[in-house]
Amino acid sequence: MPSIIPSIGRLVHFTLNDGPSAGQIRPAIITNVHAGESPANESTLVDLQVFLNGDGQTAAGDHAGPLVWKTSVAQGDSVGQWHYPVPSQAAHAVPKKV
Repeated sequence: MPSIIPSIGRLVHFTLNDGPSAGQIRPAIITNVHAGESPANESTLVDLQVFLNGDGQTAAGDHAGPLVWKTSVAQGDSVGQWHYPVPSQAAHAVPKKV
């Protein structure tokens, strides 16, 4: 299966790396993709606009309101990194009739 190439406007997940909600996953939109060193070496470093719940989830000064900018973010599954959403079983379940 070919890997997905990051592109502007794509919805991804970001794992918060600070504040009381550190470690929680929030939706984000890619706003910039940093160029790879060569065409064969596509970069996974991106800039993100992360959507918060608006309750001060990150350290003071890191955001104003329910949005936060994150720059030069690497792809991965650790805190402070982004990854593509994984479809859940529940999202594809057929509702039961009552």
